[in-house]
Amino acid sequence: RERFSLDPDKFTILCMSGSMGYGNMVQSMLRLDNMEEDFQLLCICGRNEKTFEKLSSMTFKKDVRIFGFVDDGDVMMDAADCLITKPGGLSTTESMTKGLPMILVNPIPGQEERNSEFFVNSGAAIRVTKHYPVDEAVYMLYHFPERLDSIKRAMADILPKNATAAITDLILGLEKQ
Repeated sequence: RERFSLDPDKFTILCMSGSMGYGNMVQSMLRLDNMEEDFQLLCICGRNEKTFEKLSSMTFKKDVRIFGFVDDGDVMMDAADCLITKPGGLSTTESMTKGLPMILVNPIPGQEERNSEFFVNSGAAIRVTKHYPVDEAVYMLYHFPERLDSIKRAMADILPKNATAAITDLILGLEKQ
């Protein structure tokens, strides 16, 4: 949080839309900014210049930091209490390994829908829908820290154990063939 000049004691949300900036991030940011709760936001727009320009030109009530494509998203994850993201493979895996609770939005049909179902059914994420908007999901995590802890425990439960060793063994086994 120090790196981004954020309040170290304030609830922090990271919003990521994937490298291509998919989804209606402007609408989500407006909903979040209109909440009464006191939190700060980091928002990564990826390569979506239109969204980056729109959000950068807006005036927010909350402390909001807008970024385009970044190469230090992992550091931003370390600064956050929760992550709002589409359920892509890389962002969900990194979030899971960091124990960063996820609110999943805008899954692309196919793999991302499957990822979303897996994490939600495992208790390792919350999913935004037409009837359960992003501000309600944030409200739940902000006011009920036990829900944040429950998601973190579920993430730890489904995190593959000894993954590095298994991958190394697989590669070494292929090399011997």
